[in-house]
Parts: sequence; structure tokens; C-alpha cells
Amino acid sequence: MNKERLKVMFQINELKEEKKKILSSAELQVFTHLNNEGNIFNYIDLHGQKSLSAWNIVKDRLLIVQQELDKGSVVPNVKDGRNHVFKIICGAGKHSQHGAVLKHKINDLLASKGLDFYPIMEHGTFLVHFQKSQL
Repeated sequence: MNKERLKVMFQINELKEEKKKILSSAELQVFTHLNNEGNIFNYIDLHGQKSLSAWNIVKDRLLIVQQELDKGSVVPNVKDGRNHVFKIICGAGKHSQHGAVLKHKINDLLASKGLDFYPIMEHGTFLVHFQKSQL
């Protein structure tokens, strides 16, 4: 390989890395815009998120919701004071390049955790049932 070709390949790799950083930053900005701090225990909107990062975010959020319910830091949103419904919004996947992926991944995650949930697949929305532990 000549020097000029190596130089071009190096520049292409640098541009690819820059693109990844820009996309990650945009993904974070969209997530921050759609999810304000006042509602973190009631819903999460995953529009614009990549499959792996969304999966990790949801996994962490589900754990936090249950922990905070059990500690009493979160008041259950069902009038009985014990049950809590958490909404996960993935979207239908109509704007995805490869079709709907995220809603199927989230459905699989919730099922694998043995959680009580209701999928609304045509809209890419899930309602997850939590119950405050009686300690």
C-alpha cells in the first residue's frame, strides 16, 4: 500500500469515529429532551435510542423503580398505595431503517425478567406492573 492510500484510510477511520460520537451525542440529547426528571418513576421514552443502549437504560430503570418503591421514596401511582404502573415507550418502529427492532427487544427483556407487563405492540408501548414490598 502506498502512503497516500494509507493516509486516506486513516482519514476515513477518523471520520467514522467522529460520526459515532455525533450520533451518540444526538441520541443522548433526544433521550434527555423526551425524559424529564419529574417523571422518571412513571415512564421512559426510548424514541431515537439504539437497541443496546435502550436495553441497558430500561434494565437499570426497572431496578431503580422497584428499589425506590420499596424504600418509600416513590409513591405508587395506583390509588391503593401499593401498586405502581410504569410505562415504556419504544415507538412502533415505522421510521427505523431495518423495521421495528426495539419493541421486540424490550418485550423479550421484560419476559426474561419474569415481570408482569402488558404489551401494546402496534404502538411499541409497554405497561409494567410493580408492587411495593410489604416490609
